[in-house]
Amino acid sequence: PDNHWWTLWLHWETTLYVGIVPLGLVLLGVVFVRSIETGWFVVCGIVGLLIALGENSPVSLFWLLWHAPGLSFLRAPGRFSLLCVLAAAMLSGYGLHWLVDSAHKKTSLEVWLRVRSFGICMVGLTLVLVVAGVTVREWVETNSTQALALIQQQYLGLPHDLTNPVDPLLVLRGLTLSLDPAHGPSTMTLLLLGAFGLLLATWSTAPSRVHYATLAIVAMVVVDLLVFATGFHQISPASALLRPTAVAQFLANQPGDYRYFGGTNPPPGTEPNRLLGLGVPEADGYSSLTLSRVADYLKRARSGPPLLLDLLHVRYLGATGQGSSLPTFQGVQYQPGHPIASLTGAEATRSFDVGAGGQSAAELRLIGYLLNARHIPQGTVVAIAHVESSTGPGQDVPIRAGVEIADQGIELPLAAPPNHQPAQVALAEPIRTAEGAESRVLTYFAAMPLDLHPVVSRVTIQFALKEGEMDILGLGLAGSDGSVHQLTSGGNGQSGNAGSSSGPILYTDPTATVTENTSVMDRAFLVYSARTVAADSSALDALVAPGFDPRESVLLEAPVPTDLPGVRPDGGSVTLLDQSSGSVQIDVRTPQPAILVLADTNYAGWSASINGAPAPIVTADYLFRAVEVPAGEHTVQFVFSPATFKIGAVISLLALMLSAALLGIPVLRARTAR
Repeated sequence: PDNHWWTLWLHWETTLYVGIVPLGLVLLGVVFVRSIETGWFVVCGIVGLLIALGENSPVSLFWLLWHAPGLSFLRAPGRFSLLCVLAAAMLSGYGLHWLVDSAHKKTSLEVWLRVRSFGICMVGLTLVLVVAGVTVREWVETNSTQALALIQQQYLGLPHDLTNPVDPLLVLRGLTLSLDPAHGPSTMTLLLLGAFGLLLATWSTAPSRVHYATLAIVAMVVVDLLVFATGFHQISPASALLRPTAVAQFLANQPGDYRYFGGTNPPPGTEPNRLLGLGVPEADGYSSLTLSRVADYLKRARSGPPLLLDLLHVRYLGATGQGSSLPTFQGVQYQPGHPIASLTGAEATRSFDVGAGGQSAAELRLIGYLLNARHIPQGTVVAIAHVESSTGPGQDVPIRAGVEIADQGIELPLAAPPNHQPAQVALAEPIRTAEGAESRVLTYFAAMPLDLHPVVSRVTIQFALKEGEMDILGLGLAGSDGSVHQLTSGGNGQSGNAGSSSGPILYTDPTATVTENTSVMDRAFLVYSARTVAADSSALDALVAPGFDPRESVLLEAPVPTDLPGVRPDGGSVTLLDQSSGSVQIDVRTPQPAILVLADTNYAGWSASINGAPAPIVTADYLFRAVEVPAGEHTVQFVFSPATFKIGAVISLLALMLSAALLGIPVLRARTAR
C-alpha cells in the first residue's frame, strides 16, 4: 500500500513476478510439450528456485555455491530467481506455441477436452480465490490482534534484512488490501486469471478464432507485465538526471584533488552517484556490492569523530537546507522530510558536538518521529539522549513513545489501533491513503529539562529498539534565556546554519549547504611510525581510540618494518603525478624509510611497484593501501589488474572459439556432402 513494500528482503532483489497468463502457459508447456528443451528449462527453473530460497531451501544449493572457489561473491541468493524468470518465459513460449500449432494440426479431441477442462478449472480457481479472499479478509479485520501475532511469528519470524525492519502493521495492511477483490492489483489478477481460463475453456480450432485468441493472450501478457513494471520500477525523467543542481555545479567547479561527503541526507542533486557525470569524486557513493569494511568505515564516519573524514580525504561536506531559511518550532530548526539523523537497530547512535567551550543549557529540544513503531506500548523508552558536560557529571535523558515522540503514521486508519498516544505535534502534513481516505502524518516536538543547567559539550542519541526507526529532524540546546543553540549531526553545532562541519561555509541556498573540512588530510602521505593490529573490526576501534593520530602513525595489518625511525624527520614530500580509475602514480621523496599511505580502498586486484620493482601492499588504517618505501626519491605506482579479469578473459576467448567451432561444423559437413 502507498508504494510501501513489506518483503523480508529488498524487494528489487527478491520479488519474483512473471505474470498471471504466463503461469498458465507454463503449465501447458510442461504438460503437453515433451522435448529436451522443455526438460532443460524445467530443471533450470527448479534449480534457480532452490538456490534463490537460500537457507530456506530444503536443499542447501546456495551454501554449496558460496563455498565453491571463486563464487563466494554471490551474496544475494534472491538474484537467482532470474533463472526462474528465464525458465518461465521459455516454457510459456513453448506452451503458447503448442496451443497455436496444435490447433492447425487438428489435435485429437481428447487433448482438446483436457485443455478446455484446464480452462474451466482456472475459471473455478478464480471464483474460489474471490470467496477465499473475502472470507480471510473478514477474519483478519475481525481478529486483527491474532492476525498481527501470526504475522510476527510466522512471517516476520523468518530470516530477514535487519537493516530495513518491516512494521507488522504495514504487513497487516498490505495483506488486507491484497485480499480485497475490489483492490486494483487484486482485481486485475483475478480478471486476467478468469479471462485466460475462459479463452481455454472456449478454445476453438477455427483458424480465425485461433488468430484472435492468440492476439488476446499476447495482449494480456503485455498489459499485465507493463502494469506491474510501472509500479515496481522507480522512474525519473532524464532531464532531472542530466541537469545538475546549483550545488552540484558548485562542487564540480572546485579545483584540485578532493572528495565530497553527502552524509545521511545529501542536498538535492548530490545523492550517491548523481555526481559521477560531473566528475565529482564521492566518499560515500552507491555500490550494489559494497565491501563490508567500506560500509563499516562510512557508518562510523557518519556518527563518529571527524578524524575518519579527514583520513578519507573529504574536503567538502554537504547538508540539506540552509539554517537561516529553515522552518523552526520552539526555536529548533528543521526541514520536513529531511532528517539530520536516522537511527535503526538496537544501540544505533548519533553524536552531536556542541562546539568549543560547550553551551549552557536548561533544556534539550528535539523534533522528530518514529517509523514502523505504532505497536510500541505507551511510555516505552525508544532512545536515550546521553548529555555530556564539561563542568560536571553527564545526564541520561529518556525519550519515550507517546511522551517525547511517537509514530509518524499514528493517525493512519489502519486495522489495528496504535499502542501509544501522539506526543506534542510540531508539524502535521495531510496525505491521502491508498483507499482514498484523508489522513495526516505527524512530526513531534519534545522539550526535555536538564538538571542544574550544565555546560553541554556533546549529545549522543542512542536508539533502544531492535525494530522500527527514529528520525531526528532537528536538535537544539535551549538556554535559560530562551535562546536555542542548533545542533547538527556529525560536527559542531552552528547557530543559524545547517552545516555539518565547524569549517567555513562555502556555498548555501534554500536547499543545500556545503562546508569545507579544513583539517582534511592529503590523499597520499608519509608516516614514520607504525603499529600492528589484527585484521578485523578491532582495527577500526583502534583507529578512533583516543591518542591515535593517523598523521603521525599508521595501523598496519602486517608486521611493522624494523627500520622505521619512529619520529617524523625534516623534509619528505609526496606528489600525485598521474591518476585514473585503474592507476595511481606518486612521486615520493623521503630522507628516511617510511610508510606511504594512499587513502584509497585496498581492494583485491591492486598491485604496487617502486621504481618498477614489485612492492607488497599492506592494509593500513583498516581500509586503505600502504607500501614501505626506502629513503630517497622514488616513483610509486599502483595498478589495478586483477587475476580474475584475466582468467575471465581466457574463459571468454575459449568459449568464443568453441562456439565458432560448433557453428562451423554444419558448414563443413555441408561442403563435404557436396
